[in-house]
Amino acid sequence: MAPKFLVKLDPECYIQCQVCVNQCGFDTHYYDAEDTGVRNREENCVGCHCCVLFCPTQALTISRNPLDYRENYNWRPEVIEDIIRQAETGEMLLTGKYAWGICTTDLRLAKRVNPDIGARRLANLLRGWSIELKDILGGLGVNTLESLRGNRLHLRGVGLTDTELEILGIRMAGS
Repeated sequence: MAPKFLVKLDPECYIQCQVCVNQCGFDTHYYDAEDTGVRNREENCVGCHCCVLFCPTQALTISRNPLDYRENYNWRPEVIEDIIRQAETGEMLLTGKYAWGICTTDLRLAKRVNPDIGARRLANLLRGWSIELKDILGGLGVNTLESLRGNRLHLRGVGLTDTELEILGIRMAGS
């Protein structure tokens, strides 16, 4: 199956900083020690453009793959992907809640589950969240999480009841 997005790396702008490797939560970019360079797994790309935004030299471009799917009223890309997903994982399409084959009891499907890839994707996701949280906190004037410890004046609650706010010792956001 063709990847949805094409990832292009401009060799003239590329400086091997690996920002894209650290930023991508979908394991699209990786550093190849043998070739001493960043390589791409286009099949993992979801088109979020985070790598493009954070690239200091604008060496990356992401575009839709023209070979992705042809337009067809009966066979939309979502329908094709659902059929492929059902074939690979055995999940039910009628519920709209996909198990993604995690809880499969089919031994043929269980052999396809790769814990190394899952661990790498989870680590990338957590690293991406960590970077985003640091950016958000930095924008709020908080440089470290330790600075919040014991100091509830900076903390605010959203969607909490008065009782919960009182228990936590914080104020409602906007107050």
